[in-house]
Amino acid sequence: MNAEHVKTIEEQAQELLLFKDKSRKLFENIPAIIVTRSGRITHVNKAAEASLGIAAEAVVNRTLAQAGCRVLDESGRRLPTREQPWIQSTRQNRTVSNTVTAMILPGGACRWQQSVSTPFQTSESGKVLSCITTFTDITRVNQSHAYLIQSHKMEAIRALVGGITHDFNNILTSIRSAAQLVLLDCTQGHPAFEPLKDIENETLRGAEMIRQLLLFSK
Repeated sequence: MNAEHVKTIEEQAQELLLFKDKSRKLFENIPAIIVTRSGRITHVNKAAEASLGIAAEAVVNRTLAQAGCRVLDESGRRLPTREQPWIQSTRQNRTVSNTVTAMILPGGACRWQQSVSTPFQTSESGKVLSCITTFTDITRVNQSHAYLIQSHKMEAIRALVGGITHDFNNILTSIRSAAQLVLLDCTQGHPAFEPLKDIENETLRGAEMIRQLLLFSK
């Protein structure tokens, strides 16, 4: 074996070590977990701890349910273990990507994530034993979206309240005006005097309620 050939092998070994180091750093900087086909988590990197808001020791060798975490789909429905994207990836031997889920932590905090799950370990027979799932935290994006939806809802409520109170105020004004006209022909001792005054006062109360509703809607 000549020196040039030995040098080439050394270079290849060095490149392999460099590649492994880069791969390790890449894995540690992208939020990722490794999950078995039964849902048991075998590895959580530091980036995933920060992104998901969970400590590795709280979930490793447990399922998310055993760790007190709940997983919801994009509509807010709780996902049973078999429907979680990382389980689907292992059991269907395929990559499940761009899946939006929410992780509800034991303390009640909610973290929205977009994930990609890819088969990772396989048995000699080709059976997928686990998958690696990477996450992108979209909590702030979802919160902004929810705020926008809520703003639209409130705007619709304001428009509805404005329309109803305007029509109701017109009705009360008509009733009050009619009562006041009749009162012009009634003296205080007339049998209809007190009922008409009650009608007038109630319409004034109704007008005040309308004013408060308009203030609330704003």
